[in-house]
Amino acid sequence: MAKHDSPPKVVGALKALDRDFFELYIMFGNATHALCRWWLHSGDWNADDDYYAAQFNEWCNRYPAIAQRYSDTVSPNTLPALFRAHFDFWLEMVAIEACRIFAELVEIGREHETDEIGWAEANVIQLIERYRPLVPDWVRAACNVVDPWQAPALLTMKPAGHEDYNPNRVWDCVDAATTAELLEGFAAEYEYKLKGRVGKAAGDASKAEAKRGKTGPSKSSIKERTQREDLYSTYIRDFLKFMGDMDAKPVAARKQT
Repeated sequence: MAKHDSPPKVVGALKALDRDFFELYIMFGNATHALCRWWLHSGDWNADDDYYAAQFNEWCNRYPAIAQRYSDTVSPNTLPALFRAHFDFWLEMVAIEACRIFAELVEIGREHETDEIGWAEANVIQLIERYRPLVPDWVRAACNVVDPWQAPALLTMKPAGHEDYNPNRVWDCVDAATTAELLEGFAAEYEYKLKGRVGKAAGDASKAEAKRGKTGPSKSSIKERTQREDLYSTYIRDFLKFMGDMDAKPVAARKQT
């Protein structure tokens, strides 16, 4: 995250949250692209796959609405559907972390007399943009690892892309220009979806502040601090409710044929 507009006292916190985001971005990414690659290629199962599958099932149990969307997406039982389901699942998990960091930054900003909501949103947007260039690495790892890498045609087919599904062409390689367009398209989708989710969180936070009748930043009394903590809890609870964190149900992993 950019530090030039940040109060000196929060620079350390920004670095820690940046590190948190990166670590979870990679953790979610490693599990989803490894499982996606295994489904696509029906390769040998190993100890790492056991670990990733356990992580994946834990996330499904925690967020049943996301798990249901994953299940709905893979239901056509095609390779493009498998790719799309894992890519979307990864974005959903990263979006949760982005919104969690936004909520924390709102609290940090409020304590240091900044325009806390706009400041928090701007910092998270910079965070999202910083890791945008890594999205093509996820796509390449999910499909196969070869050098030079060319995208398989399955990425152009619904629901991964926009073309009609053709099972006879899924592993045909597209040309270099189309490969570049596909990778840029998935990176743009990551940026659009995450910024949209954080923008919604910022809008909800602004409406909540307006309803509280806040007229400007000030040092908190004990009563105001309690109100702020309650508001922060509301951000988290409402977001997790939206993501389906209530009444978690176990979701069994299954191999697609």
